[in-house]
Amino acid sequence: MKMEITNMFRRPDDGMVVDVCFKITKTDGQHSAEYTGAVMLSPSFDNSKFIPFNSLHPDVVQDWVKSAIGDELEIIDGLLQKRINDQKSPSVVSGLPWA
Repeated sequence: MKMEITNMFRRPDDGMVVDVCFKITKTDGQHSAEYTGAVMLSPSFDNSKFIPFNSLHPDVVQDWVKSAIGDELEIIDGLLQKRINDQKSPSVVSGLPWA
């Protein structure tokens, strides 16, 4: 699985990030599936851990997201795997007989 941070919302006065939007992609050969979501972050009152907005790195923010979603990450992984399996062996197909 690969996580990408797609957007962040921060307070204008101090730059503290309060919401993070993300996309998780899982690929298996030519098949892939995506999950998009957002998490609200709890403010940290420990100033020693504060990272200025312009100094944030994607790895740090991804760790925040992973921590915020916790065990749901395994559920998301299972959902993405199911979507990929459905692509490999679809239980329902669409189309028109004359197309």
